[in-house]
Amino acid sequence: MLNNISRLSYYAVFDGHGGSRAARYAAQNLHRNLVKKFPRGEGGSVDKAIKKSLLDAFKQTDEEFLKQAASQKPAWKDGTTALCVLVADNVLYIANLGDSRALLCRMNEETQKPTVLSLSKEHSPTQYEERMRIQRAGGNVRDGRVLGVLEVSRSLGDGQYKRWGVINVPDVKRCPLTDHDRMKPLNQKTWMPDTKPPATVLLMKLCDEAPPTMSLCS
Repeated sequence: MLNNISRLSYYAVFDGHGGSRAARYAAQNLHRNLVKKFPRGEGGSVDKAIKKSLLDAFKQTDEEFLKQAASQKPAWKDGTTALCVLVADNVLYIANLGDSRALLCRMNEETQKPTVLSLSKEHSPTQYEERMRIQRAGGNVRDGRVLGVLEVSRSLGDGQYKRWGVINVPDVKRCPLTDHDRMKPLNQKTWMPDTKPPATVLLMKLCDEAPPTMSLCS
């Protein structure tokens, strides 16, 4: 590892569509590719190096799966969202594609009341920048979906949509942690507003049940 990082933890959620093979492949290989790409030794910006390693690991995982998928007869058409959280000492790095989300529950030290913060960005074809990229690639967005079919604009797999602007580049965010934080990665079905109970309620319950000194860095 980098000399100034003492502890690392990795968590991920993969929500497959069109089959389970892309999600299974990502679950088995994304962290391995991240280990290969992870910076070592000294020098340079730690944040920049970690973010680059996440981007490179997503790219490699997608390309390797697509190569395997294309070699099958018939070719696999599976795809998956991907959300991974890397904890480096007391800093979270969140990388995501698609509509899975990471939520952080932060307790106010004075009021002891929790606030739920979103740590990830959803990728929908209806968003302006996503739609423009798809249209520039020659695709279109119908009924809120790529070509009227795919509900996310970034994913791993989905080889049949890559030429239409669906990309494997995750959004990567950085969030310093405190001893008053609780984090939960969720797939799209879990955090939908009509989920019973809603994801925010589940996260609040987690905050209430956790020991006051619990820290994600431990």
